[in-house]
Amino acid sequence: WAVVRDLRGVMYFGNNDNGVLEYDGSGWRQIPVPNKAMVRALAVDSLGTVYVGAVNEFGYLVPDQSGNMKYKSLMSLVDTSKYNFSQIWKIYVTPKNEVLFCSFNYLFKYTHPDKLKTVPLPENGFFSTWVDSVLYISNYEKGLHKLVGDKVVPVTGGEYYIQKDILEMLPYRSGQILVFSYEGLSLYDVTKGKASEMEDNPQLKKTNQFLKDNILYNGVPIGDNQYAYG
Repeated sequence: WAVVRDLRGVMYFGNNDNGVLEYDGSGWRQIPVPNKAMVRALAVDSLGTVYVGAVNEFGYLVPDQSGNMKYKSLMSLVDTSKYNFSQIWKIYVTPKNEVLFCSFNYLFKYTHPDKLKTVPLPENGFFSTWVDSVLYISNYEKGLHKLVGDKVVPVTGGEYYIQKDILEMLPYRSGQILVFSYEGLSLYDVTKGKASEMEDNPQLKKTNQFLKDNILYNGVPIGDNQYAYG
């Protein structure tokens, strides 16, 4: 579900079966998570701390007395009688090392070591994405939103994305974001507050159709006007 590398070069993988897999270049090790939870998301902050998001669980990795990484849960900071989030799908780290654990119905803002703020999201939410230091939240009934402080507000022109589940958003040209939903590619112009379909050309049509047919879940920029999708 997720792959990250810490500052030492050690790799971590979000796993379907009982936690996080660690690979140091010579061998594999399993890091258990409570209830054998499926790990959906991983992220690394500027200090090298690896954060973990799972089904009904989130936290981070810390070294034990032997230097081996173990999982530390943050669920003690969550009032589970009020906030049933099901699973954490995405994790983002802000430039201030604030960690955003994102589910479909709640956003948990964590500051080390023990400060947690819960932000409710509008009903019928979907994936959250981090672009140019802004957290965007897709909502099938209300369109595109963003996080401002501790509030979730609609973006100007975000109604274009009503009844469109956004799967990924990536930086494009200056002031523009490349948006992918089940309906295909579009552009959101942050400066103008306007969304539109991509330019019509044969290569773009081919790419767009391929992404729609195969359902994109992740993407990264890999160079000038080049992207890798999975």
